Amino acid sequence: GWFCGEPEPEKGKTIAVLGMKGAGKTQFLANIRNKDYKDYAATIGEEDYEKFNIVLGNRVVSIEGGKDIGGGEELIRDCYEDMINSNEIVFFLFNAHDYLNKDNYRKQTQSRLEFVNRHSLESKCTVNVFATFADMFSNDDERNKAYSSIKNSVMGKDYSRLFIPSRFFMQDM
Repeated sequence: GWFCGEPEPEKGKTIAVLGMKGAGKTQFLANIRNKDYKDYAATIGEEDYEKFNIVLGNRVVSIEGGKDIGGGEELIRDCYEDMINSNEIVFFLFNAHDYLNKDNYRKQTQSRLEFVNRHSLESKCTVNVFATFADMFSNDDERNKAYSSIKNSVMGKDYSRLFIPSRFFMQDM
């Protein structure tokens, strides 16, 4: 059909940004909303954000307002299940460098991925996984090795389905 100006945004989608403490959730949310990000404040508890539009490929999608939650352990039981069940798209972020270099961080991340996977199967939401701080790897070769190592570390686990190429990304911060 004929239209002038901007295309009407697709109907509102709802998103949840979950993940590990210090993985860049607030910065990620600021980036997709085209907002300035000041990197000195960790999110404690939760902060609301307003509805915004995002360009995905050649379409504009309206994103409903939601919550930015901290990465603390105490928020998993309280918020994760509800956020997974009530949103269409879930982003899960973790620090790739810490994941590959700190056993405890890797175990905690895998435990959360297990939780996200289990609840997302019931809720039918789409999960996208971002291994953040990819810029801590010195070159493309190192990044590719890190990407492969992370994928290998989840092989055979139930949540390995979250790590398909169209849903698992390395992200600079």
